[in-house]
Amino acid sequence: RPFLAQEVDFGETGGWYIQRPEETVEDSEGNPVDPGGTLRFWLDCSGGAVRNDVEIFPGSRLLFSAGVWDNPTGAERLDGDYRTVLAELETAANAARGQREGSAKKSIWEELRSLQRGAKDAEMIDRLNRRKDALE
Repeated sequence: RPFLAQEVDFGETGGWYIQRPEETVEDSEGNPVDPGGTLRFWLDCSGGAVRNDVEIFPGSRLLFSAGVWDNPTGAERLDGDYRTVLAELETAANAARGQREGSAKKSIWEELRSLQRGAKDAEMIDRLNRRKDALE
């Protein structure tokens, strides 16, 4: 089914602001950090719009919000942290895969040590996944 475009007139009204935390924000080591803010903006839809089962009535105000960071140094640091976590995750996953694939005939003691290492690896992978999710 082809996409049907509909022109929506938003006029010249609307507005925006960035909301930031009012208190000092600190990292886990107690150092002050420059946190991101929340961009809040709105558009006034003077003519309305309809698509499938959704209708925007004429004269409606549409409200939006999104997280923003306007600190390039902080954004670069977060990007570096994210890339580091991704690399650590890949390394840990490859190591765990190598242990599973290299499980030739082992004694019961070697098997128990391997299970212990596997549990530690799984715990580390879970921790890295939580950190990755927090950075996303």
